Amino acid sequence: MATLVTTESVKNLWNRLSQTYNYYATFLTPIGLNLLIHLKLDETVQNILETGCGYGTITEFCLSKVNNNNVNIIATDLCENMIEKTKETIEKFKQNSIKPLANVQIQIADAQNLTFETAFFDRYFSNMCIQIVPDHILMLREARRVLKTGGIAAFSFWGRQNNSILFSLIPEIAKEMNIAYQSSNLDKQHSLGNDIEAARKCVLDCGFSSAIAWHQVNAYPILTGEEYANAFFASQPGLIDLAKQIESTKLETFYKAVVQKVNSYLNEGKPIYLEVGYIIAIA
Repeated sequence: MATLVTTESVKNLWNRLSQTYNYYATFLTPIGLNLLIHLKLDETVQNILETGCGYGTITEFCLSKVNNNNVNIIATDLCENMIEKTKETIEKFKQNSIKPLANVQIQIADAQNLTFETAFFDRYFSNMCIQIVPDHILMLREARRVLKTGGIAAFSFWGRQNNSILFSLIPEIAKEMNIAYQSSNLDKQHSLGNDIEAARKCVLDCGFSSAIAWHQVNAYPILTGEEYANAFFASQPGLIDLAKQIESTKLETFYKAVVQKVNSYLNEGKPIYLEVGYIIAIA
């Protein structure tokens, strides 16, 4: 049975995940860079909004791509811990930069209920965030509301569940071994990506004038089963909790099964991947 997702539960989960998010930041970076490419950050852009900024990795790349120091970038996240991480990232980037930079504001915000003025932003982007909010319709409506007519929004999210072994592999092995592992709500996480055309129509129904959408595979940068298992067993709250609840021998057997499964994929020349959904929309 699916767990009820609320704004508070999302906030609590990601405040906790912020302690180990470095395991995912590198993996998510190329996805975010793809969003920035499609945003068309030209000289006409004045105000940019990011929701779900995480560690600020894509905020940093956005800042590096904007050549006008009169541009305002507002990076937001629901979680206090993520906001602090983003501040650290941007401060370090500023210290090492040799060129004038755009203005960056970093603040807490709920993507479903933004406090910004209507038709204020020229660009909006959100990397791997829309699939975790309780109500993606509210998020899309708010994105459209704060964008100027003709502004561009870019979203990335989990793709089709049956084509994304990155996060489904461990729950499947746990089920085979009769281990009660409380994983993320995979059905909810993949709900948009499972039907990309329905997702595109949803964007249009929320007030955007046009939108393009597609799937793209993103391979996780690992070469051994040990790399994968070490990253997930050290970072996933469900696995961290599981380690406190079951016998060490059973946990070790579970760990070895995950390593073996991943190595079997890699030995066949297959990467461990997550299919990603992309939507680029014009307000």
